[in-house]
Amino acid sequence: MYNITYKTDISELSHITVYSFNHGWLLMGSGDGHHTFFLDPFTKVKIEIPNIPSNITFSKICFTSSPTCLDCMVIGFTIILGDLRVGIIKHREEKWTIEDFRSSQFLLRFHLSDCNPILHNGWYYCLDTAGNLGVLKPESVRDSWHIYPQRLPWKLRDTLRQCFIVESNEDILSVFVYCGGDRRVCVYKLDFSKMVWERIEDLGNRTLYISNTTSFSTNSTIRGMGNKIFFPKFNGKDGVFYSLASKRYHTYDDDACENPREIKELKEFVWATWVLPQFASVSGEDPKW
Repeated sequence: MYNITYKTDISELSHITVYSFNHGWLLMGSGDGHHTFFLDPFTKVKIEIPNIPSNITFSKICFTSSPTCLDCMVIGFTIILGDLRVGIIKHREEKWTIEDFRSSQFLLRFHLSDCNPILHNGWYYCLDTAGNLGVLKPESVRDSWHIYPQRLPWKLRDTLRQCFIVESNEDILSVFVYCGGDRRVCVYKLDFSKMVWERIEDLGNRTLYISNTTSFSTNSTIRGMGNKIFFPKFNGKDGVFYSLASKRYHTYDDDACENPREIKELKEFVWATWVLPQFASVSGEDPKW
């Protein structure tokens, strides 16, 4: 592992919000939250999509495949008075379709966590701020919104600080960061038969890259890289990861962050995003949506 930082200036990222990254593309929006477009951060190819309606604001926006593919679909989520509002626009469409859903869990108010939903086998999975699970099938939106309450220990639920969800080797994992001096991290795997979170203590050779905008998992082929969770956090200029083996934060130089004050003062880039280069064969003029 190398503790090296590179910096590059991308003018297209000035004064915009990054919603998500996937399939080699950033999905971004202007400050007003309505002008939305795709950008390949490596080739600078840009694809504009129709504006989100001026009376709609989404807290989370994802997409299903590369915007150059005919099956690409952009989907936005927000919660209004406990109910789910979804916006969908498909490739070649000129306007958004807006749908509202009421959960069958009337006694449970679902408040979206800061992390983006993930797409798994045609269903979107998202977390609320208490670790509860919401599931939506975007291709058949009506009557497809389900909430599964989770019975996390109250001691843990009361101290839950951040919730993340990530797909990993056909599993769905949740990563919970708790309050307290050590900012403890716990990982759970979804039991699909019961739709409940089951605690796991070891990731094996898997490495998780976690952020509010984009999270993904890799199978590490480098010795010592597995069983780690990378956050967009820094100790000074040093990147930071969490080891499930040691149950501590470490810098890339493998120095453990043991002082509670030092852990609390880690600098976190809340709206940073992880990217994976996937150079597409798109050149010339910017392609059309």
